[in-house]
Amino acid sequence: MRPLYLILAGLFFALAIAGAVLPVLPMTPFLLLTSACLVRSSPRLHAKLRNSKLFGPLLRDWEERRAVRREVKWAAAATMLIAVTATLVFADRSLPVQLATVGLAAIGLTVILRLRTLDESSRPVDVRRVGGVGGPGGLGGPGEAGDVATLDDAGDSLSPRDRLPPTR
Repeated sequence: MRPLYLILAGLFFALAIAGAVLPVLPMTPFLLLTSACLVRSSPRLHAKLRNSKLFGPLLRDWEERRAVRREVKWAAAATMLIAVTATLVFADRSLPVQLATVGLAAIGLTVILRLRTLDESSRPVDVRRVGGVGGPGGLGGPGEAGDVATLDDAGDSLSPRDRLPPTR
């Protein structure tokens, strides 16, 4: 199965790159599929993708918090709308092709806007350590403060000190 996942990862990565350039193809879902395939086929390549400057912050936000930053969503939506508008204004295409372009862009925009938005002002709390189970030696007593997930100074990932384990 590993070779199949590796081939799929390559295909999805190519589609993600195309989605970064083409207005009617969203990048984010294909990038997430690439990551999922690499987890199953090549942890080394997955780590490289996750640590890349271009794709890493988006993947870490998704893997650690299952959300996308607001500015990423708005930038993707704005880029798509500008590109589709330019295509409709400057390209001499038939009405069916123009309608297909608008339809595909609407689907892509819907996918982007439906992704959960990462609200950086709210900080998720590790519920295993706050107000709960325990007493002495437990996972935290009533009213006891616990660690929270925070963004690092660059704002692009959770700091290692506060990192919560991923939920599966």
